[in-house]
Amino acid sequence: MKGDYEKGIVGVRDADYIAHRYISHPFSKTNQYRCVFLRENATAKPVAFAVLKDHAGGKLIMDLICPVALMKNAITILNQQLSKDEDSSELRLWLTRSGVDKALTGDAIVNELGIEIPCNSWNPGPSAELLNGAWWLTAGDMDFI
Repeated sequence: MKGDYEKGIVGVRDADYIAHRYISHPFSKTNQYRCVFLRENATAKPVAFAVLKDHAGGKLIMDLICPVALMKNAITILNQQLSKDEDSSELRLWLTRSGVDKALTGDAIVNELGIEIPCNSWNPGPSAELLNGAWWLTAGDMDFI
């Protein structure tokens, strides 16, 4: 995913981050997160990793880690799996604008959340123009949820 998003900004999504964010997190201790690996049929090799959380009567994808080329398929498979569950529910994904075209499936409904990502212009660093539209952020990047 990092290689696919080389012109964008993706936060660290390694094993240490996943363990800290979703396994050691207080919400994890109350079973609010469900970690899912999606695997290739032929080799059983993991091709995507997702974290789901119950939210507003549906499931919210907190994080999705996979090659960009597989994102739409991964979301479709997650949606199909949810529809097989007894408590079938709506699948939601909160995503920055830069990721919408990579993850948008045919039956998706897009709602603007109105969340702005602040940029500090008082210190040296990349300009706001360079950072605008470059972020890959999901609900999992918002610890207050």
